[in-house]
Amino acid sequence: MRGDAGVAETVAEVELLSGVVVVEVAENSPAAEAGVRPGDIILEIEQTHVRDLDQFKEKLKDYNPGDTILLLVKRQNAALFLTLKVG
Repeated sequence: MRGDAGVAETVAEVELLSGVVVVEVAENSPAAEAGVRPGDIILEIEQTHVRDLDQFKEKLKDYNPGDTILLLVKRQNAALFLTLKVG
């Protein structure tokens, strides 16, 4: 079984910026528990740059349920590191 963050289906691709914008976070999902919020821009997974939604989804396939991954997220004018436990 491949990993799921509870956010892959709820992000939108950003054409002008690199990364993916979170438009919705499922309640009680791994993303919600990690502190991911709507409006966040996911820039990196495990220090690997994420260009778009396709790359984000492909990168998540590398992880299994229970794995913990590091996300670099842009929130307003701040960059944050969040740890997400894959569900």
